Amino acid sequence: IYDADTPDEPNNVTMSTPAAGEIKFDWTVPSRAGGSAITKYKVAYKSLSSTNYTRVEVAHTLFTKTVTGLVSGEYYSCYVNAINTGGTGTHSDSVTVKVA
Repeated sequence: IYDADTPDEPNNVTMSTPAAGEIKFDWTVPSRAGGSAITKYKVAYKSLSSTNYTRVEVAHTLFTKTVTGLVSGEYYSCYVNAINTGGTGTHSDSVTVKVA
């Protein structure tokens, strides 16, 4: 069951660590945009020792985001959401990444 107004999760979501203290998120558009066009994306990440995710908005025209200032050697849980005027869609599967 899904809300017909919100988008599906983004496709082909990957996370990598291009440099020390960074995670790079990449994705493609969701299979279904929902009741309206995608207006933005949100990437979310948190250290496994934390309870709260940090969320960063990304323009709807971009399909990549690099977050910086993370702790090298720490493991982070990460995911991506698509958002339209109906609200925030289902997030991608969470991925755990060790930061370089």
